[in-house]
Amino acid sequence: MPNEFIQTARCYSLAFRGNPWNEAYLDQEGNFRGSEFDCTWRRLGFRRVYPLVDTAAYITKELQKPGATSVSISDPNNPKLVLAFGWGFSYDYIPELVLDKWPSANINQKAELYMLIKGVIPQGGLWYLSEVGVLPDNQNRGLGTKIVNNLIEAAPKSPIIMRTNANSPMTVIAAKAGFSQIMGPRTTRNPDSGKISIGPEVINMLDSINPDRILYYLSKE
Repeated sequence: MPNEFIQTARCYSLAFRGNPWNEAYLDQEGNFRGSEFDCTWRRLGFRRVYPLVDTAAYITKELQKPGATSVSISDPNNPKLVLAFGWGFSYDYIPELVLDKWPSANINQKAELYMLIKGVIPQGGLWYLSEVGVLPDNQNRGLGTKIVNNLIEAAPKSPIIMRTNANSPMTVIAAKAGFSQIMGPRTTRNPDSGKISIGPEVINMLDSINPDRILYYLSKE
């Protein structure tokens, strides 16, 4: 397996261990648990969420999808160390996106999602901005914004759809990049503190599987 995928997998694992994701371990019920269980996860019967080899295999598979494009930023003093990454790929039809990204939704929920997305993409396919991550010690340096901007420029087709959570810093990056929110609780960013707040207003609908989930849309044309 190429070393670049192993390094990206390492960045992936570390990026999603902290807030707001806290995806360090899975408990016996399949719930995510954070890094506060680092010393006790084996005794509690938890398992690691993103082991390097499995995560590198997942990344390899993602980058084999149609229209796949990836970008990364490495440490200038250590080119093998990936500081930030991102990738995305194409869907020819909206139902492909809905079935792939909302597998546990029932038929009515899938139909509602389809109609929502079709409202902004009446015909043709789309490009899905799938994953973006930054090593914790390198966050708040603009690397995530740079990754997203590079992916937008490199995306082989438009429009672009991006999905994230309301409490994720990706909401700030999406606003800077010109994305429009088409689903989920409206978020606002305090210009003084930079903190994100989630308001009571809902854009179109809530995701019935994850009410904190937000969907964004961007046309390059």
